[in-house]
Amino acid sequence: MFSFMRLAHLLRKLSVKQRSPAFVTRWQITARDRISKPAISSMLKEAAMSMVKKILAPTDFSEVSAKGVRYASRLAREFGAELVVMNIVPLDESNVASKREIDEHKVALDEFLVGRDVGSGLNIRKLVEPGVPPSALLYFAEKENCDLIVMSSHGRSGLPRMLMGSVTEQLLRKSPCPVLVVPLDRQN
Repeated sequence: MFSFMRLAHLLRKLSVKQRSPAFVTRWQITARDRISKPAISSMLKEAAMSMVKKILAPTDFSEVSAKGVRYASRLAREFGAELVVMNIVPLDESNVASKREIDEHKVALDEFLVGRDVGSGLNIRKLVEPGVPPSALLYFAEKENCDLIVMSSHGRSGLPRMLMGSVTEQLLRKSPCPVLVVPLDRQN
């Protein structure tokens, strides 16, 4: 059994990004009440569902990113949230992306989602935008008021990470919303 004070503490931690903490008062709990773990689980799930309305799932069409998109789709289904699957078309030397290249990425995104157990019963928006991946994702997350970014990490370390940087790391540092990083399997 948890006390009301413990539950209030957990809800305050959850509601940091919540626009309206009104869900706390809906349960009409007094400070003397004792609450069972299933009741707390139900309350926390309800609180999370009210907080997560839009999930951004970036992809580069790799199998690693597919794992993050699948995870994001399960969360979107569980929370009843909109899922935005986004691909960034890298810019060329002149800082533009051709219409042909953007169209190719749109077709690739459709093909990527077809065989990946994503979409049934979900509100999905597919986006292909030109840009530099970290900054384009950050801009979109802020502009669209995304509540959560779910992505996988390629797990690079050492010299490759130093040379290429890490999109995941930059999102973790600068994101306007929480970022959930889906780990690689141990055998990868």
